[in-house]
Amino acid sequence: WPNYMKVGIIYSGVANIVLLHGSRYYSLDSEEWKFFEEILKKEIYCGHFYPITLAQYTDQHLIMIEKRGQRYGSVANSDGDLFRIENLDSIDFIRAKILLEPLKDYMVKKGYPKILTQ
Repeated sequence: WPNYMKVGIIYSGVANIVLLHGSRYYSLDSEEWKFFEEILKKEIYCGHFYPITLAQYTDQHLIMIEKRGQRYGSVANSDGDLFRIENLDSIDFIRAKILLEPLKDYMVKKGYPKILTQ
């Protein structure tokens, strides 16, 4: 993955924009998305990609494109309420797999008061 240490901040940003906009055309279950997701997870484990960035790309796609609940609980509305989360009972385990802190800690840090259920 062209992270900032390999290609600089500007070109790594371009790669992120391409991924973000390209993801509109693929389901999260598609081979294309899974291909990039695996690369980004490896980069996260090496410290070259931010976990919250992958979480937000994924959650934004699920909310806006697939009209589903979030996977990681990283996206809130303008009132600071987190959009609905799929698998809320196992959210901390799901978040830990990409090195994110527990959801309650994230909500306190960001000042998010609640999680929407609809």
